[in-house]
Amino acid sequence: MRSNNIFWIADENPYPMNDIVETIKTLLSEEFGRECSPDNLYLSSVLGDIAYAADYTLQFFGLYQQKIHVLSKMNKTIACSIDKSKCIIGYFPKIALYEGMRESIKEVL
Repeated sequence: MRSNNIFWIADENPYPMNDIVETIKTLLSEEFGRECSPDNLYLSSVLGDIAYAADYTLQFFGLYQQKIHVLSKMNKTIACSIDKSKCIIGYFPKIALYEGMRESIKEVL
């Protein structure tokens, strides 16, 4: 194995942002006793597309606005391939979103 490899370590499944938000809300309220608003703000596809175009344009000119960038991803399903991790280091995820979020939240609460 070469020593200069970079690996993406994640779950194999892509998750829509709404699923991630719902998982966090469920964990916070049901397992950690934190009050969460029952209402979610959902980003319309049009607004997400406008934010994506703005983010793309800004980055084209070498500028980065974190809030616009994050907004441009909120109505997307984002996934990265872990094939390289599987092939080179034999990585196979054993923890899915719910359990991984539970452990992450435990670390910060």
